[in-house]
Amino acid sequence: MMGTIMKIKAVAPGNAEDSTKAAFEAAFREMSELESELSEWQPASPVSAVNREAEIKGVKVPDAVVTVTEKALEMAKTTGGELGDAHNYVNFQLESCKDPFSGNGA
Repeated sequence: MMGTIMKIKAVAPGNAEDSTKAAFEAAFREMSELESELSEWQPASPVSAVNREAEIKGVKVPDAVVTVTEKALEMAKTTGGELGDAHNYVNFQLESCKDPFSGNGA
């Protein structure tokens, strides 16, 4: 997913195999949904739409995109940008976005 290896490990008591399997399936479903919203590698994703269109017009994005962007900025500020290029990338994306409701930048 998004070029990352995902591993989930669970320890369940007794005969909880069915509920553990269901929990794994739900976790991977959620990660797949997030990938479809956050991946810059999928042309139909909202992040790809921002990269493609935000300089031209406002792009409405799902709450997950806003939340992840805010958290990335928070982490970058907290760590002094020690998260590599993520800090510059996210700042560029926010600065180049236009508010779809007012026509102004973010």
